[in-house]
Amino acid sequence: IETFLVIDSEEMLERVRQRTFPDAISVGKISPDALPAQRFRNCWRWSAGVGVSVDMPLARAQRIAEIRVERNTRLAELDGPWMRAMGQRLLAEADTIEAKRQALRDMPTTIAPALAACSTPDALEALTPNWPAP
Repeated sequence: IETFLVIDSEEMLERVRQRTFPDAISVGKISPDALPAQRFRNCWRWSAGVGVSVDMPLARAQRIAEIRVERNTRLAELDGPWMRAMGQRLLAEADTIEAKRQALRDMPTTIAPALAACSTPDALEALTPNWPAP
Protein backbone atom coordinates (compact mmCIF):
# COMPACT_ATOMS: atom_id res chain seq x y z
CA ILE A 1 0.00 0.00 0.00
CA GLU A 2 1.39 3.35 -1.01
CA THR A 3 0.54 6.88 -0.01
CA PHE A 4 -0.67 8.89 -2.99
CA LEU A 5 -1.84 12.36 -3.83
CA VAL A 6 -4.77 13.12 -6.11
CA ILE A 7 -3.63 15.84 -8.49
CA ASP A 8 -6.04 17.32 -10.97
CA SER A 9 -3.87 19.59 -13.14
CA GLU A 10 -0.56 19.55 -14.97
CA GLU A 11 0.50 22.71 -13.11
CA MET A 12 -0.06 21.09 -9.73
CA LEU A 13 1.67 17.91 -10.87
CA GLU A 14 4.76 19.90 -11.86
CA ARG A 15 4.76 21.76 -8.54
CA VAL A 16 4.59 18.44 -6.68
CA ARG A 17 7.36 16.91 -8.80
CA GLN A 18 9.67 19.80 -7.86
CA ARG A 19 9.41 18.92 -4.18
CA THR A 20 11.24 16.12 -2.45
CA PHE A 21 9.05 13.35 -1.07
CA PRO A 22 9.86 10.15 0.78
CA ASP A 23 10.15 7.09 -1.45
CA ALA A 24 6.84 5.83 -0.08
CA ILE A 25 4.91 8.53 -1.96
CA SER A 26 4.15 7.98 -5.64
CA VAL A 27 3.69 11.05 -7.80
CA GLY A 28 1.65 10.81 -10.96
CA LYS A 29 -1.45 12.15 -12.62
CA ILE A 30 -4.73 10.30 -12.17
CA SER A 31 -7.78 11.18 -14.20
CA PRO A 32 -10.77 12.09 -12.01
CA ASP A 33 -12.74 9.55 -14.07
CA ALA A 34 -10.42 6.82 -12.77
CA LEU A 35 -11.26 7.53 -9.12
CA PRO A 36 -13.86 5.60 -7.15
CA ALA A 37 -16.89 7.35 -5.72
CA GLN A 38 -16.14 9.81 -2.92
CA ARG A 39 -18.21 7.94 -0.31
CA PHE A 40 -15.32 5.88 1.07
CA ARG A 41 -12.50 8.26 0.13
CA ASN A 42 -10.61 7.60 3.38
CA CYS A 43 -10.41 3.98 2.27
CA TRP A 44 -8.83 4.57 -1.13
CA ARG A 45 -5.65 2.66 -1.86
CA TRP A 46 -3.25 2.77 -4.79
CA SER A 47 -1.73 -0.33 -6.27
CA ALA A 48 0.32 -0.63 -9.44
CA GLY A 49 -1.63 -2.07 -12.32
CA VAL A 50 -4.98 -1.49 -10.60
CA GLY A 51 -4.83 2.20 -9.76
CA VAL A 52 -7.02 3.67 -7.05
CA SER A 53 -9.57 1.36 -5.48
CA VAL A 54 -11.53 1.12 -2.26
CA ASP A 55 -9.92 -1.06 0.41
CA MET A 56 -13.02 -3.03 1.38
CA PRO A 57 -11.85 -4.11 4.87
CA LEU A 58 -11.23 -0.45 5.70
CA ALA A 59 -14.56 0.57 4.16
CA ARG A 60 -16.34 -2.07 6.26
CA ALA A 61 -14.63 -0.73 9.39
CA GLN A 62 -15.72 2.80 8.44
CA ARG A 63 -19.30 1.64 7.86
CA ILE A 64 -19.50 -0.19 11.21
CA ALA A 65 -18.13 2.93 12.93
CA GLU A 66 -20.92 4.96 11.30
CA ILE A 67 -23.49 2.41 12.44
CA ARG A 68 -22.11 2.57 15.99
CA VAL A 69 -22.51 6.36 16.04
CA GLU A 70 -26.16 6.03 15.02
CA ARG A 71 -26.64 3.16 17.47
CA ASN A 72 -25.20 5.24 20.34
CA THR A 73 -27.58 8.09 19.53
CA ARG A 74 -30.53 5.71 19.57
CA LEU A 75 -29.36 4.16 22.85
CA ALA A 76 -29.11 7.60 24.47
CA GLU A 77 -32.65 8.41 23.34
CA LEU A 78 -33.93 5.33 25.20
CA ASP A 79 -32.13 6.06 28.47
CA GLY A 80 -34.67 8.62 29.70
CA PRO A 81 -37.77 6.51 28.99
CA TRP A 82 -36.13 3.46 30.58
CA MET A 83 -35.16 5.36 33.74
CA ARG A 84 -38.63 6.90 33.95
CA ALA A 85 -40.28 3.46 33.63
CA MET A 86 -37.94 2.00 36.26
CA GLY A 87 -38.55 4.94 38.61
CA GLN A 88 -42.31 4.51 38.29
CA ARG A 89 -41.96 0.73 38.67
CA LEU A 90 -43.54 0.14 35.26
CA LEU A 91 -41.57 -3.06 34.88
CA ALA A 92 -43.29 -4.35 31.72
CA GLU A 93 -42.56 -1.05 29.96
CA ALA A 94 -38.99 -1.03 31.29
CA ASP A 95 -38.49 -4.59 30.03
CA THR A 96 -39.77 -3.63 26.57
CA ILE A 97 -37.39 -0.66 26.43
CA GLU A 98 -34.50 -2.79 27.73
CA ALA A 99 -35.11 -5.34 24.96
CA LYS A 100 -34.75 -2.52 22.42
CA ARG A 101 -31.59 -1.29 24.15
CA GLN A 102 -30.12 -4.80 24.06
CA ALA A 103 -30.95 -5.14 20.36
CA LEU A 104 -29.09 -1.87 19.77
CA ARG A 105 -26.09 -3.05 21.83
CA ASP A 106 -26.03 -6.25 19.75
CA MET A 107 -26.26 -4.37 16.42
CA PRO A 108 -22.53 -4.51 15.52
CA THR A 109 -22.51 -8.29 16.00
CA THR A 110 -25.91 -8.75 14.35
CA ILE A 111 -24.94 -6.82 11.23
CA ALA A 112 -21.43 -8.31 10.89
CA PRO A 113 -22.44 -11.11 8.45
CA ALA A 114 -24.23 -8.62 6.19
CA LEU A 115 -21.17 -6.32 6.27
CA ALA A 116 -18.88 -9.22 5.40
CA ALA A 117 -21.11 -10.13 2.45
CA CYS A 118 -20.78 -6.65 0.92
CA SER A 119 -18.22 -6.89 -1.85
CA THR A 120 -18.56 -3.39 -3.31
CA PRO A 121 -18.64 0.13 -1.88
CA ASP A 122 -22.16 0.57 -3.31
CA ALA A 123 -23.38 -2.50 -1.42
CA LEU A 124 -21.83 -1.16 1.80
CA GLU A 125 -23.47 2.20 1.35
CA ALA A 126 -26.85 0.59 0.70
CA LEU A 127 -26.62 -1.58 3.81
CA THR A 128 -29.12 -0.32 6.36
CA PRO A 129 -29.40 -1.91 9.78
CA ASN A 130 -32.75 -3.27 10.89
CA TRP A 131 -33.16 -0.83 13.77
CA PRO A 132 -35.62 -1.73 16.55
CA ALA A 133 -38.82 0.31 16.44
CA PRO A 134 -38.74 3.33 18.79
